This record gives sequence, structure tokens and C-alpha cells, in this order.
Amino acid sequence: MAGHATARQRAPVCLQRAQRQNDSCCHGYDHAGLIQGSRLVPLDSANHLLPEQDPAWPRFLGELDAFLGSAPRSQPVPG
Repeated sequence: MAGHATARQRAPVCLQRAQRQNDSCCHGYDHAGLIQGSRLVPLDSANHLLPEQDPAWPRFLGELDAFLGSAPRSQPVPG
């Protein structure tokens, strides 16, 4: 898979993957291993797309904020 497009990725990448997701189409662990410097965040969820009421939602937002360098959502965003 050395020629795979993900292996040539040079921008920062944060992959978030539901650990209990029951499918075979999304292999976050495989992709994270191909992208140099990527970060894989396992989420305690069975959902591919997280609804706000999913218990993993706060961690998803926290990891996204950390990756983007944003203020945590529990604090007001300046501006």
C-alpha cells in the first residue's frame, strides 16, 4: 500500500473512530498507520456518525477542539 494516496498525506490528520462500529468499510487503524504523524482517537461508541446524545460526543468535541486549536466549547469563543 506504499503508493496509496493516504501515504502521501502531509497535512496534520486526526482520525476519530467508533470502537464498537460494526462495519468493514472504515478501517481507521489501517489509515492511521499509513499517514505519517497522524493521530487515531478511539471513541467509545457504535455510531459512525455521532449524535449529540452519544456518550462519546463530549470526547469527540474535545479532541476536535484540541486538534484545531480551538477554545473548548464549554468556554465562550472570543469575538
